[in-house]
Parts: sequence; C-alpha cells; structure tokens
Amino acid sequence: MTSYPSQVYVWEDLYFGIFSPGCYRNETKARITVFIALDSGSIEIEEDNGKRCRVQYAVVKRSQPVIISSDCDFITLQYFPLSMEYHSLNRFINDQSIREIEFNAELAQLSWISAARSGQADSSAFIKGCAQLLTSIAGYRSVSHKIDSRALYVAQRIRKELPDVSPITDYADELNISPDRLSHVFKDSLDVSIKNYVLLEKMRKALLLTVQGVPFTEASLQAGFADAAHFSRSTKKNFSLTPTTISNDIR
Repeated sequence: MTSYPSQVYVWEDLYFGIFSPGCYRNETKARITVFIALDSGSIEIEEDNGKRCRVQYAVVKRSQPVIISSDCDFITLQYFPLSMEYHSLNRFINDQSIREIEFNAELAQLSWISAARSGQADSSAFIKGCAQLLTSIAGYRSVSHKIDSRALYVAQRIRKELPDVSPITDYADELNISPDRLSHVFKDSLDVSIKNYVLLEKMRKALLLTVQGVPFTEASLQAGFADAAHFSRSTKKNFSLTPTTISNDIR
C-alpha cells in the first residue's frame, strides 16, 4: 500500500512534509533529510543495497535511492544545498548515509507541529519551529560553511535564469576557468553536481509557483520542464509527490 503526503510546506531552501503511514521510494541525491516518526511510531529505511534500519528519528544523506516504510505519520525536514543548515547537517552526519538521532525536547509538546498536521501552521512559527527542531537534536550544532564564490555565482545564475539555463561552458568562460574545473569546484563546495542542482532548482521553482497559485501545467513550463508529465515524474521520484498533492496540499 502506498500513500502520499497529507501536508507539504515549501520555502526558498526548505521542504517540510508530513506523510501518512505507508511506503515511499525516494531517489533524490541532492538533499539531507531529518526524519521524525510521530505518535511513538517508527520508520524503516531501506537502502538500494538492501541494508535496513528501523528508527524513530534519523538524519539521512542519500547517496542512493531509499525506500521509507512507516507505521505512523512522519515528518521529513529537508534543506537544499544553498542553505547553511544543509552543510551543518552534512558535518553532523559525518560521511554516514543514515545517523539515528535523539532530541533534547519533547516533540509532542511543540504546538506548531500539531498545527502543521492540520494545515493551520503559521509561517513565522513554522520557520522558528524548524530551527528549534534542529537545535534540539542531541549533538548537533550549526557550523559556518564558506561557499566558493564561483560556485555561488553559478548557483545563483541557474536560479535566476530558469527556465532557460546557460550551458556550463558559458559560466566557465565568464569565470575564466575550464568547464571540468568549474564542475569540480561546484560539487566540492555545494555537495551536488551542476546537473542535479539544475533539476533540483526546477522542482523548487515549480513547487513555489504552485504555492503561489500558478496552475500545475504552467508552473511546470515556467520552471523549465518539457511538460507537466516530466515535472510529475521528477517530483514523484524526488519528493514522493503526486500532481494531486502538488495542486491541493502544498503550502
């Protein structure tokens, strides 16, 4: 049985989903995710190599597709590579693909989570709540991460240029660097390839446009997808979102 997110919230560099019990396959390689099982339940995480673990709370960095199976509602808190939270979590997980975690706070007492589950979360409280979740992880601390100025330039250009992204050779010429060297600098600084980053930015833009009320098909085209079906396939693989969920439940 497969079910889909009951509530999804998207900001510039943050994706927050509340999922119903079920089984979800996720193929993204460009984000780090905090998984939180609710109502004293648990989550089983299965990697593509067959390795499995059952946890209540975990941070997962996906080097390969994973299958998430849950017997309860659960939260996914995902940060994108341009955020400092992404790189702080990357340092925290320390080259592990899955790290089980504990919280210093009682999650059941966080009223904003209950509001999010019912679709009534206030944006300001939500942002503060997500920050509170991170700082409540035992052993986690925010760290500074210097992004190479050339990588930042390319990332910002890609975000600005969508739906028509320039070829990497153009960026390399502007920065007086070889395309291969630029690809290496970008991956080393942002922990994601340029190709995967472009796809991530397309999905991010299309989701944000949908939040703003742009029709599903038009949002797909404005973000750079060939058609709505391509957007649908990409978001299903990377976010476990169906077109119906995108149209009705994203906030």
